[in-house]
Amino acid sequence: MVERTPKHLEKRKMCSKCQTILPAGENRKRIWNQLLCSCCFEAELSKIEDPVERARIRFELLKKHGNSKIALNFDELMKLYANDCNTFIQIAGPGEVSRERIRWLYQTIFADITPGRPDGTTRRKVCTRKRDIKRVDDAFKCHSRFTLIAKKAMKIGYKIKPVFIKEKHGRDRTGFSKIKLSINGCLVKIARIKRQRRIGKRIYFPLFLHIGSTIKATEFVIGVVGEESRPKIYIIPIKILLELSRGRSSFHIFIPTEKLPPYHNIRPRVDWWQYLDAWHLLKQ
Repeated sequence: MVERTPKHLEKRKMCSKCQTILPAGENRKRIWNQLLCSCCFEAELSKIEDPVERARIRFELLKKHGNSKIALNFDELMKLYANDCNTFIQIAGPGEVSRERIRWLYQTIFADITPGRPDGTTRRKVCTRKRDIKRVDDAFKCHSRFTLIAKKAMKIGYKIKPVFIKEKHGRDRTGFSKIKLSINGCLVKIARIKRQRRIGKRIYFPLFLHIGSTIKATEFVIGVVGEESRPKIYIIPIKILLELSRGRSSFHIFIPTEKLPPYHNIRPRVDWWQYLDAWHLLKQ
């Protein structure tokens, strides 16, 4: 007795590899001039070693036969995905598709090309770290006092680490949180003092301090005093300054240009010269 194919299967197409009758949803998987089922398609695709080429084949097949048409090609989309600071909403604009479609494409096709960043939240964290690193580089380029202190501390053998402190009621001029240095685990504030002030018969370097949340979070204030070519570095513990503030929100200290007995200094009469190059205070 001759077996006959049922009439509702006569028009169905068959896989070129395994000769399996393809379901209706898979009739459009034609690739490499062959019509393949899902199993054979994945088997053939796994033979390609380059993950970028595998992702490109998946994308072109999806773009050709998918329900939603994206306006970007594979290279343009991969370039946008490579920048972690591009959100899915920003990519969806030029792609002329929804944010959810962009997220689905990333997780389905492009996640294999960028391992370690499977979702949008992880990409946002990577973007934040990149921006922080750039801010630190810009701060070291723009502020010579950062570079000076960092070089001297590293020459001694101390560990340097940038720290970001968010203030409740203020931001710096760039619109970001404050950038501080951590030397051997001690958070320091760096103040640059160039101008001199004559009071009576003596000349001082005035240092203005505002006792805010940033100052209270630090352990030392490093004053870079004098000319840029030959600066003097004073490392003053913050607990000494808090005692001298006597509850005031802001006050001045005056560092004399000459080393004389403290009773000649203007009030508060503190021997500030004992903190000159006091790098040993930062040892832990």
